[in-house]
Amino acid sequence: MKKSTVVFLFTALVATSPVNFAATLNSMNKVQVENNLINKTLTSIGVDNLDGRTVNNSNSVFLDGHGHVFGEMGQKPTNEPQTDKGIYTIKNDGAIYITWEHWDNKKQLCFHIFNAKNAYISIDCTNVFHSAFMKAAIQSGNHILDFKN
Repeated sequence: MKKSTVVFLFTALVATSPVNFAATLNSMNKVQVENNLINKTLTSIGVDNLDGRTVNNSNSVFLDGHGHVFGEMGQKPTNEPQTDKGIYTIKNDGAIYITWEHWDNKKQLCFHIFNAKNAYISIDCTNVFHSAFMKAAIQSGNHILDFKN
């Protein structure tokens, strides 16, 4: 089979695949973020993005109602503390800005949260996947060990 024929068949298959009919996910706005994530502990799946690199580690995050964020990695990362705290703000478009005291070199991070059927997906403001939080694992209140209120 000629290479051009294979490319045409592959392109046709992709163009007609069910993936093209999937629903488009939209990021949550400020009210949606506040209603679904504030005063709850979210625990991510076992992959995260820390200091710009993908790590096989889960994290738990608690956003209180006063602009404070608390976090705990499932396993202590190399050269990073296992727990951290910081500050956050939520913009009207739903963008969450977090600055940790230690993690991510104390840089301000920006995320958008996307609401999937069974999870919240966190994508940073440069469109890089950060983490996903299964809805079934979300708990009301602060469940991060070192930062109990």
